[in-house]
Amino acid sequence: MAKLELEALDKFIVGESWIGSQIDRYRDVLCDEIGARWGGSEKDKETAEFIVSEMLLNGLNNPRVEPFQIKTWQHESSVVNVVETVRKIKSLPFLRCPAAKVEVPLIDVGHASNEELSKSALNIKGSAVLMSMTPEPFSPPQPITARLKSLDKFGA
Repeated sequence: MAKLELEALDKFIVGESWIGSQIDRYRDVLCDEIGARWGGSEKDKETAEFIVSEMLLNGLNNPRVEPFQIKTWQHESSVVNVVETVRKIKSLPFLRCPAAKVEVPLIDVGHASNEELSKSALNIKGSAVLMSMTPEPFSPPQPITARLKSLDKFGA
């Protein structure tokens, strides 16, 4: 195949990926309609079935969901009560967090970026912390795992 033909093919593929893109629709279905999902949950199954239906629409031969065993976990409830203000804070535990009743100082660490933690005069050791899941907007992005490790080093 001549170089010119490959360039034309490349332009077609790239152009089609923009013009014929389904990204917005996929985002809407997966994030807004189906929403958050834990592994092994009904929402997880609904996601897999949606993906199979899209594969069928795109002409794939025999796409299917295959059952498998998965060790998973589902929380029943999670409550954070701020004792001093008699206020409840919406919360969601990390996977496999055991039930516990803990009374410790609560500190808002913002995004828990290196910059925020290094400037912080807060005594984090032995405290529970509230951290924004989104990265700090004015610093290089840090993965949530790195921010959690930093908080652990500070003793949270």
